[in-house]
Amino acid sequence: MPRLPLDFVRCVDCGHVYNAAFDYAAVPYTEKPNLMFNSPPLWSVHLQTVLLEIASRLPQSPTVVEIGYGDGSFLAGLAELRPDGRYVGFDPHGTEEPDWIHVEFRRALFEPTRDFADLRPDLIISRHVLEHLSNPLGFVQQLSFGASCVGATPAMYIEVPCIDRALETRRTVDFFYEHNSNFTTESFTRMLARCATAVKSQGVCKSNSR
Repeated sequence: MPRLPLDFVRCVDCGHVYNAAFDYAAVPYTEKPNLMFNSPPLWSVHLQTVLLEIASRLPQSPTVVEIGYGDGSFLAGLAELRPDGRYVGFDPHGTEEPDWIHVEFRRALFEPTRDFADLRPDLIISRHVLEHLSNPLGFVQQLSFGASCVGATPAMYIEVPCIDRALETRRTVDFFYEHNSNFTTESFTRMLARCATAVKSQGVCKSNSR
């Protein structure tokens, strides 16, 4: 296997850690997408808790977009809880055909100005995507700008690994090549503050650094 360089740099202000030697082209997402393993018992409980919380905040017939849907199970879980809605997933390397009604998969990137105008989503979901990006701030800013261009004010649920506990315990195993951006609670909060967003709730799961 090829050796990939790890050159992690930490911001002295917000604590964000990123790999300065990261090259997105070195990660073979097109041949083997990096799908999440969602079946462990504790993680399954977390997913169900999140789904119930999101469902309780949605309007009667919501339109929900998930960016980076992977195997589609999370979006499908939400559709089962709120079947009156429309659920659209965007992921160029995701599962091709949904096995669930009310769910549509588009194997493409989400284009904010185009897709906000077309779908007018009530909620945008992005789970375990930002840590793989070279410019997560730019990604969220594009979403904010695209929504404002069409007068949309969607809610957004973002989930990323948190390295607070890893830094406290000097646990180096949490840092690997596929995760270019490693968020602390502070760096995540700062990023959202720079994107014209209002944070309604934020949580950190210390047990598994998520």
